[in-house]
Amino acid sequence: MRRAWALLLVSVAAGCSSDEPPAEPSRLLAASETSAMPMITLADIAARLRRPTAKATLIVLWRAGTEAESPCLAAANDLAARHHEAGLEVLAVNIDMPDDVRGKALPLLGKLGTLTMKAHAYQDDVMGLGAMLDYTWGGHTPAAYLYDRRGKQLYKGRGGDAVAEAGARVPAALAARR
Repeated sequence: MRRAWALLLVSVAAGCSSDEPPAEPSRLLAASETSAMPMITLADIAARLRRPTAKATLIVLWRAGTEAESPCLAAANDLAARHHEAGLEVLAVNIDMPDDVRGKALPLLGKLGTLTMKAHAYQDDVMGLGAMLDYTWGGHTPAAYLYDRRGKQLYKGRGGDAVAEAGARVPAALAARR
């Protein structure tokens, strides 16, 4: 079993390709199409966790097609509004396919009104994202991950209550010293 996990991690780290052809350029989002939700990559997320620009960072992974997403996004946006001044950065990372970002995700964000959180469309290897945040993730959304200013993971959770559970830990994360 250990050998299988080691092979999986090596494959993800090495960027193993599959037998599937690369995505057509038309399937990728152009920057002009995502002006309301800019693209973000695995390297961008890793850099944010290494940089101490925020006292705490909450990453929320979501898809537009499930019922649990709307309340979680509203809760994440509310957390961002309440704790932004204290140093919380909330990244709402949408992992939908490009057509779903345009057709479903952007309208769902529009229903939230003013966004305090930073919403992004993820345009990279989803398996790599799972390996970085939580190797047991499995692609389930919504999922929430709370990090302190040093990039240490303080909370990881999946499901409808994940953002609320992470939110309960935000005050302590913001109050913690370096």
